[in-house]
Amino acid sequence: MGARWGSLSGGPSRTGGRHYRLVVFPPGTDGPERRLLRTSQWWPSGGAIVAAVTAAVACGPAGAPAAAVLAAVVYAGPLAWLRHLSRRPRRDVRVVHAEHHHGPGAAEGLARCVRLVHLARRLTEAERALDAGELTPVDFQRVWGEVHEEARRLETEKVRPAGRR
Repeated sequence: MGARWGSLSGGPSRTGGRHYRLVVFPPGTDGPERRLLRTSQWWPSGGAIVAAVTAAVACGPAGAPAAAVLAAVVYAGPLAWLRHLSRRPRRDVRVVHAEHHHGPGAAEGLARCVRLVHLARRLTEAERALDAGELTPVDFQRVWGEVHEEARRLETEKVRPAGRR
């Protein structure tokens, strides 16, 4: 279900470049909170699908207005519940994107991709060392905090669109 600290997803894109998405949870996030944060990340799109299916199924027997209300409740209810249960606000989760396309600005995009992969590798190695007893929990939290702060800086950094100088 992913690492304690978050996740790195992405890789080669259809256009021949690369894209990455780094998610870093706030340091100290425990197992139940991680599950809530992960669910709250995918619920806006996944919940919309569930709500659409609910509306389609309920439309015939209940009518369109009742189906729309039911779909809204099915979508918004769990979203509000997830936000209420998560003790840390979702805004403390760092989500950083990087894209590398060939052409002007390619060096900047590539450097950003490399930074994201490096940060994920650093956390993965620290987590492995923690599990092997080579790193104390306090030292793991320190590494996690440093990467979380770096991800915060990357998240707020302006990224120029490819082709713009």
